[in-house]
Amino acid sequence: MKLIPYPDACTRRRKVVKHVFNQAERWWEVFSGLQVWNRDWNELRATGVVHAEDPLQATCDTVEAHPVCDRNHDLWLAASESACTEALRAARVIEQAEGRHAYIGDQGLYVVVAGNHLVTSYRIGPPGSRVPDRARVSAAQKRARRRAVRISQRQASCMSRGSATRGQGDPDA
Repeated sequence: MKLIPYPDACTRRRKVVKHVFNQAERWWEVFSGLQVWNRDWNELRATGVVHAEDPLQATCDTVEAHPVCDRNHDLWLAASESACTEALRAARVIEQAEGRHAYIGDQGLYVVVAGNHLVTSYRIGPPGSRVPDRARVSAAQKRARRRAVRISQRQASCMSRGSATRGQGDPDA
C-alpha cells in the first residue's frame, strides 16, 4: 500500500525522532539493525537534538540533524507501507473515528492512516512479539467495548443514586 507522507519536512523529522529514535520502540529490529541504528543515534546526539530542552522542535531547527532524520524517515515510511500491506492481507485493519484506519502489521507495527495519508506509525508489544490473529484482535475489541459499557452504566447508576438521595437528610441539598 502506497502511503502519502507528511507534506511538511519538519513534521516528518519530528515523527522520526519521536518514534524511530525512541529506544522503547526498538525500530532497529524492523529495518536497519542495531549497528546502523546506533550510528544514526550517535550522529543525532552529536547535533545536540537529543539533549535539547525540546528535542522535537530542535529537530526542525538543527540543520545538522536533517540528513539523519530524512534517511530514517524513508525507512520508517517503507516499513509502514509494508505493515499496511501485511495487515490488509491478514485482515488486521481496524476502523477508527474520522475516516481513519489502523493497520496492525507484523513485528508489532501499528500504522494509522487517513485515506492514503500516513498519520502515525509506531511499534507496540514486547520485542519479537507476533501480532495476534484476527480472532484475538476481535476478542480484545469486544472486551474493550464491554468494559466501556460497564463503566458508563456504573457512572449513570452513581449519578441516579446521587439525585435520588438528595434532600433526604443531606445538608448540602
